[in-house]
Amino acid sequence: MAFLEILFIVIYRCIRGIFDALLGVRRKTYEKSVFIDAPRETVWQVATARKITFDEFVPIHIEVEPAPADNTVHEGTIKFGETIIPISYRLISEKPGEAGVYQYLSIGDDGRVRPEDNYFIAYSLIPEKTGTRFTMRSDITHRTFSSRIEAPLGPVQGARRIKDHCEKLAGTAQPMSGAGATVTTGVLTFASFFYLYGWQSAAILVGLILIHEAGHALAMRMVGQPVQGIYFIPFFGGVAVASKPHASEGHRGFVALMGPGLSIVTTAAFYVAAQATGNELLTELALMSAVLNGINLAPFLPLDGGHVTSALLSRHNQDIAGFIELFCLFIGFAVAAYMGWHVLIVLLALATPAVLFGAQDDEGKTPAISVPEQAWLAAAYAATLLFYLFVTVKLLSA
Repeated sequence: MAFLEILFIVIYRCIRGIFDALLGVRRKTYEKSVFIDAPRETVWQVATARKITFDEFVPIHIEVEPAPADNTVHEGTIKFGETIIPISYRLISEKPGEAGVYQYLSIGDDGRVRPEDNYFIAYSLIPEKTGTRFTMRSDITHRTFSSRIEAPLGPVQGARRIKDHCEKLAGTAQPMSGAGATVTTGVLTFASFFYLYGWQSAAILVGLILIHEAGHALAMRMVGQPVQGIYFIPFFGGVAVASKPHASEGHRGFVALMGPGLSIVTTAAFYVAAQATGNELLTELALMSAVLNGINLAPFLPLDGGHVTSALLSRHNQDIAGFIELFCLFIGFAVAAYMGWHVLIVLLALATPAVLFGAQDDEGKTPAISVPEQAWLAAAYAATLLFYLFVTVKLLSA
C-alpha cells in the first residue's frame, strides 16, 4: 500500500515539521527498508545504474555520466514526462555489491534536486534467504518548511521504485494492489459529485473522504489489522477495507473513530486559517469537513458512530444492546427521510439485517471491549462529536 504510506508520511510530516521548525531542529535523517524478491546482483545493478527508466504513470528517466574533470562527480538529468531537471552528485564511498554513499551537489541556482544543504544519500544491500534487503537513507539539513514534507518521501519513493524495477527484471513482480481500485473508484466518485455539485465541490469532497478513510486505514495498521485498500462509493463516500476481521470490539471502536479522529487535524487547520484570513474557500473546506465527519458520528450503522456505539455496548446484555442499536437505526431512517438523503436510506436498509440478527450471530465470536477501552472510547467519541458540532455551529452562525 505505497499510496497509503505516502499519504500517512505527508500528514505526519506536516505535523512533525511544525514542531521541528519551532524547536529549531534542522538536521534530520530519513530511512526506508524494503525486501526485494530479486538477487543482490540485480538490485546492485539497478541501484547504481547510470541510465535507467522507471515505468510509472509518469515515466522517470535518469541518465548521468562521470564529469570530465572529476570521475567521482556524476552529472546528468532526471526526466519526469516532459520535465527535465539537472542532477549532480559526488560519490563519497562505495563497496560494490553491498553499500554506497553519495552527496547531492548544487547546479547553479537550480535547487529542485538538491533542495537543501549537506544532502547525503546512502544505500545498503543485505542478502536474505529468498531475496535482498534494500535500505535507503537520507541525511539533510533543512532550510525551508516544504523540504520537511518532501524529503521524507525520498527514501520511500526511491526504495519502492528500485523494488518494483528489480522484481520486474527478476520476473517476481506481484500484481497491482488495491491502488488501482482506489483510483478507479475515486474517479467515478468524483464524476458523481461533479454531476451533483460541480468540479470544485467534487474535488473537495473526494479529498475530505480520502483523509477520513486514511484515518481508518492508519488505525487498522496501529492495531495490527492488514489493510486491503481504500475504495470510494459514488454519490456517497468511501470505505477502508481490512483483509481480516477486527480482533476485539475495542479495536473495532478505535478503527471506526479514527476516520473522524484524523480529520480533526485538517478540519482544525481549515477552521483556524479561515478565521484568520476570512478566505471563503477555507471556510467551505472547514464547514464541509465538520458536517461530513459530524454526520458520520451519528450512532447508527453503517456509519462510524454506529460501529463505535456497537463496540461500547458489547460489554452489556446483547438483547439490550440490540434494542438500542435498533432504536438508533429507526432514528437514522427518520432523519434521512426528513433530510431527503436517499442514499443513506438505502445504506440503512442494507444495514438493517445486521442490526436485527448480527448480535445473535456474533455473540461470543469477538472479545468484548474492556472497561478501560470503553471509558477511553466513550470520552474520545464525545470529544470528537463536540468538536465537529462546535465548528459547524460557529461557521453557520458567522
